[in-house]
Amino acid sequence: MIDIGIGSRRDCAPGRIGNPGRGGGMVPSVDDLGRRWASGMVLHALVLTAFLAGAAFPTAPAAAERCEDAVRDLNLRLSPRIDEVELVSILRTLSESRDRRLPEKFVTKRQARKMGWNPGRDLWDAPALRGRSIGGDRFENREGILSGRGRKLREADLDYKGGRRGAKRLVFSGDGGRWVTVDHYRTFVEVPACR
Repeated sequence: MIDIGIGSRRDCAPGRIGNPGRGGGMVPSVDDLGRRWASGMVLHALVLTAFLAGAAFPTAPAAAERCEDAVRDLNLRLSPRIDEVELVSILRTLSESRDRRLPEKFVTKRQARKMGWNPGRDLWDAPALRGRSIGGDRFENREGILSGRGRKLREADLDYKGGRRGAKRLVFSGDGGRWVTVDHYRTFVEVPACR
């Protein structure tokens, strides 16, 4: 329902035609009421049109594509490419945990140091870390490329096969945002939602 404001002071500016109403306000003229009625009808028509078009109550998003398909398509845009099987595994684990957990093979830098790793050295030199990768640490977004102030971002190494850590990373947020960089944070490609 639209309030046409009969008798309110704010609706009757000086110089308007009308009769004094109760409380010292002015009653709008018939012309004012007609304009308000027409404005209200236009508003109702816009709301009804939006509703019928699905804008007022958006439908559920279309089902996300399979992670294998999303990662394969993503890889076509990357150079160098990434290990698709690994990324699919990471994406599924993130989805299942509501973006709170990486696969078991990942350890934070702090955990890795406690297990014998020295930053700048081969992670796999520490026997307890053989086959593991660095992941789960906070990503500071110092480059400012990713948007979203206040967003808590984390990162994980991709394609780590021992030796020095490479330039490939997955950056992810607690609200489902996910990006891949293959050039150590210079550029990012968004990973579409997948199942």
